[in-house]
Amino acid sequence: YQRRVHGYQKRKRADGSQASVANALVGDASGCIKFVGRTDQVEKLTNDGFCVIFNTHIEMQKGFMRLIADRWSDIATDLAPLKEKGVIPSDVNTEPVLKKENNKSDIEWVLKED
Repeated sequence: YQRRVHGYQKRKRADGSQASVANALVGDASGCIKFVGRTDQVEKLTNDGFCVIFNTHIEMQKGFMRLIADRWSDIATDLAPLKEKGVIPSDVNTEPVLKKENNKSDIEWVLKED
């Protein structure tokens, strides 16, 4: 996934401690989404670089989707071991292409009740 960092911010936890949170735009040739992760997770990413993001989930924030990384999430930037294990195809396209026109985070989603 290609990434663009939007900025870092400090968030207060329930126990009073602070966590650094960073936002980035990640995606591929089919589309993109805003990614929210801890600073150390986002620092693994490089602009126009390729990575594989594991164990994330979608959260709705005021009707907009965000891809959230928590403490169980992982970001792999070294693709060789993943290709050897068959996690990703050996012929995967790693060209830095980000289709910003299909940003799922820009769409406001509304729950429709029947």
